[in-house]
Amino acid sequence: MTRPRTFGIAAVLMLLFSLISIAVETPNLMLGLGAATQFNGDGPPFLLSLLNVVVGAMGVVAAFGVWRMQKWAVVLTIVLAAISILASLPAVLFAPGMLKLGGLVGVVWAAAIIALLLWPQPKARPVTAKAQ
Repeated sequence: MTRPRTFGIAAVLMLLFSLISIAVETPNLMLGLGAATQFNGDGPPFLLSLLNVVVGAMGVVAAFGVWRMQKWAVVLTIVLAAISILASLPAVLFAPGMLKLGGLVGVVWAAAIIALLLWPQPKARPVTAKAQ
């Protein structure tokens, strides 16, 4: 069984999205719950950073499953991308400057993953016998 091109692209996008999310949010987790950046508005809330790291870790597993064309992975990837959209919306609405742009990129990237996975797959054409 061959992998649809849209699944391959979605798997790579989800893997990159997850790894970037983990890399960006891990330093925020290292600051801890009582960090000064949590209260003066310079950083995201701790719970949001924790959510992004957990979704990122699960996204790595889901991307591998989508690459192997597992049905559970497609469902998990769609759910994780939807959670990522919801987690990025506060940045789009309330964050200053470049953080707003980062949130917008996250929303568009996750929406693209969902669209690729839900893209209709072409039907296999039936093989017909040649007229003789």
